[in-house]
Amino acid sequence: MGSSPTPGTFLTNLLLEAIGSTLAISLFDVQFGLNIGPWENDKLVPCLTKLTRLGYNGVEVTINTYDNYGDRLTVLQEIVDDVGIEIVSYVLDMNFYDLSRDFSILDQFQKVASFIQSMGGKYIIVEQGLPPANNADIDTQLNDFEKAVTDFSGICVDSGVELIFHPTPNSFISNNEIMDRMVELIYPLGARICLDVCDFLKMGVHPIQFMKKYFDAVKIVHLNDMKILKGKKSWMINPPEQTLLGQGRVDINSIWTYLQANEYKGWVIASCPEDATLEEGIDKTTHFINKELEVFLTNML
Repeated sequence: MGSSPTPGTFLTNLLLEAIGSTLAISLFDVQFGLNIGPWENDKLVPCLTKLTRLGYNGVEVTINTYDNYGDRLTVLQEIVDDVGIEIVSYVLDMNFYDLSRDFSILDQFQKVASFIQSMGGKYIIVEQGLPPANNADIDTQLNDFEKAVTDFSGICVDSGVELIFHPTPNSFISNNEIMDRMVELIYPLGARICLDVCDFLKMGVHPIQFMKKYFDAVKIVHLNDMKILKGKKSWMINPPEQTLLGQGRVDINSIWTYLQANEYKGWVIASCPEDATLEEGIDKTTHFINKELEVFLTNML
């Protein structure tokens, strides 16, 4: 892969290129978005307007969007068009093992896929929900997982959107070996990975080590931070508290440097904790991206 310029060189070139223009270009074509899940219920319009003004390329929405606008798609389309921002992806929590008992899940997934495609979204991020109630061995769990992803992937292809799998600590994935087997299953099906920095660390999978093996499989990076980084066993009892970017213990700069060095072309979605207010979440997250990562968002100049 080609090398990228140092942050200092990049900023010098960027400022020169921006003379006479109202737009700046993000690093190596990476696209920045923000997850607005906690706020979209009653503050969607001011939130999207502010993100556009700050220069974010897009937003990642959640199940609340479908609940609030599923039957009012034209209203949501008008809001997005008016503020000039892109709906990037949709996050959906799902327990794959329920499929064997409730086939209506596939019907619901079909409706969600059509909804996302209709408002211009590109991806559906499926987070693996709680593990199965039984004590099935890992091979059985992987087989069930493959069947579910096969069904979901087919629906996504028919709907014109892309399936992104978001491994979580609540899934059957508990170590690097199982993560490897999971990637080997989804890749031939056309699905890709959402690398959530904090969730990967909680699973004992280092984000940079994962990307060294599966860089091309990563389509979306959830950039987030947490206050406590201890051993996995202690996390089982006291989960680390998510916090705003730069206020935790995650080495975000190293992860960003790796993405930059390898000219990552996908989306970076900054995540904020649910207890952060709209103003605090957007302002402090944007400040960290601009100052610490030395990134000019699209409309900053």
